Amino acid sequence: MISIVIPVYNAALFLPDMLDSIINQSYKQIEIILVNDGSTDNSSSICHEYAKLYDYITVYDRQNHGVSASRNFGVKKALGEFIWFMDSDDILEKDALLNAIEAQMTYDADIVIGGMNFCFTEENKIISKKISTVLIFNSHEFKHQYKELFSSNYISSLCNKLIRRTTIVENNIYMNESLSMYEDYVFCMDALLKCRTVVCLPQIFYNYQLRNTKSLSHRYKENIINMFCILEKKISEYKKVGGDENNSANIELDNLLVYIAYESIKNESRSKNPYLNIRKILRDEQFHNAIMNYKGNGKKYRIVHWMMKKKMALPLLTYIMINKKNR
Repeated sequence: MISIVIPVYNAALFLPDMLDSIINQSYKQIEIILVNDGSTDNSSSICHEYAKLYDYITVYDRQNHGVSASRNFGVKKALGEFIWFMDSDDILEKDALLNAIEAQMTYDADIVIGGMNFCFTEENKIISKKISTVLIFNSHEFKHQYKELFSSNYISSLCNKLIRRTTIVENNIYMNESLSMYEDYVFCMDALLKCRTVVCLPQIFYNYQLRNTKSLSHRYKENIINMFCILEKKISEYKKVGGDENNSANIELDNLLVYIAYESIKNESRSKNPYLNIRKILRDEQFHNAIMNYKGNGKKYRIVHWMMKKKMALPLLTYIMINKKNR
């Protein structure tokens, strides 16, 4: 049985389509766990209406604790041999569960991963991210596959994966509830590094709906500096697994740290007193090592990376503010 864990928060407009995409799956041995995370719209009523119609749907109404806490709660309630995570406004491809479970049984896999469609609803545009052929590897071989899988979104997304529940429970791999960015990536990396067998398929499993992305990306997030420190520590752990510093996985991990640092700096530029926190990031030793080894190709951010290398907090802040005005 597959336990499908879904945090729900104010998703009344999208819940029916999301739930129907699961109910209409060609694979039927499922349970659906809906964790209503303190919704203030009609989400709870819709969840309970579906639960009355289908005995394999269970609803838990809780106070708001956030998406990570809801996922952790759902895993602890799950009865299935496998876990599948979904967001409450996305769509599952009709044969996703069947394709995943068939691959799992064929290779006795701990994790099966498929491709994703990124659906930009406002622009009416879809970008598909998938690999070209089946990949099979264990945790020790993972570093050799990292670059391709990361660029194809087979690592950082939580919702395109069938995961053996014991892989999560026995290794104590749960969502880090103090993170509100890259929490999916950390969970997936921790799980992938504990697997005997991982299978990656070229089929599309999941349709990720991107709505109003511009407004979300320009909101100030609190505690980003603390989250940056947590992510930096995790990336350091992953690099140790990668071994040789020149390994492509470790180069990509350095590049990721640089990207997270810049996103954190942009976030801090929206705060009341941005300078000190930006300077703190730029003077961080592990980040500085990463930016010195940075292998990015983009000309667009060349001046940004140069200022980051030189630890030029005030010029970098000025550059970001000017670009923000000109946008």
